[in-house]
Parts: sequence; C-alpha cells; structure tokens
Amino acid sequence: MSVASVKVAFSPLYQKWGLNETAYSLEMGQQMTWLSGVLPFEQCQAVFRELCGRLIPPSSIWRQTQHYGGKLWDYTQAEVAQVSVERMRLPEAHEDQAQKKGLAMEGAW
Repeated sequence: MSVASVKVAFSPLYQKWGLNETAYSLEMGQQMTWLSGVLPFEQCQAVFRELCGRLIPPSSIWRQTQHYGGKLWDYTQAEVAQVSVERMRLPEAHEDQAQKKGLAMEGAW
C-alpha cells in the first residue's frame, strides 16, 4: 500500500483575500516584519494587541519576519548582482552639495 502524494489546493478566494501559506495576509505579514525591525518580538506583540486588538504570538511575528525578510534579502542580493562596481560613480566631495554650507554659533558673527 502506498501513500499518494498530497498537493496543496488553494481556493481562488485565497488570492482575492491576499492570503498565503501562513494564517496572515500579505499586508499583515509585512507590517509584522516592519515592526519587528524596530522593536523586539514581545513588544511587537503588545503593539498589535493595543493598537489592533489582535493577539499575535511573538513566534508568529518571528516566522513572518523570517519569511518576508528572506524574500527582501533575496531581492536585494539580486539587485546588487545587477550593478557592477565599474558602473557605479559616486560624486566627488566638492560636487556633493550645490550650495556651500556654513555654521555659526548663535549670537556670534
């Protein structure tokens, strides 16, 4: 007796609602990822509870961050691979600002 391979089936509504292989929408996953970039996971949980009224475990926030952070890493690496050092030209120091800048202490000339 053999076990037939199981394929994941997706409803057309999954795409319409923005669902993916996780329990969270694309937008929610991106918000979790962004917030975890500025706060620890436990504090992210408190923010979502207070502002959104949603109880999201820190482990779920971590998984979303790994998922979307990995995609962002892959995207940036592909972009870096497209730009060679020879094609990059940084402005010279004197070209950095069109207008000369100055600094003075208040009340002093």
